[in-house]
Amino acid sequence: MPKAVASKTKAVQSSKKHDGDVDKSGSWIVTVPAMTTDPAVDLLSEKGDCIHQAMATFMYVGAGAQGVPVPIPAPAIVTLEAGTDQCKPTLLKHSSKDVLVEGDKKEDNFGNVVEVDAVSAKLFTDPE
Repeated sequence: MPKAVASKTKAVQSSKKHDGDVDKSGSWIVTVPAMTTDPAVDLLSEKGDCIHQAMATFMYVGAGAQGVPVPIPAPAIVTLEAGTDQCKPTLLKHSSKDVLVEGDKKEDNFGNVVEVDAVSAKLFTDPE
């Protein structure tokens, strides 16, 4: 069944607490820039460039243990790449790369998500 080709992605931070946050006082944030994408520059829909890949970096801030701030040093990087993980390969390709389509989504172990947010109303592709 054909799926609409993605034109925009978004990052959604998790509401789960990090294991290192004993006081459960911290929260996840999306770092700036919120999202980086690998667009299919020559492959356009009516909404703009189609997308091969989208990536967001999430940081956990405000963690504590008995009122003392605790740094959570490692950021969580979530990469949504067409044709890998939960994203099936597509018949429509650009420079031998698959494109993201409606419903493509990747979630890390902490619950942070990068997902397709908007799709073309005119450009569709079938899974490979």
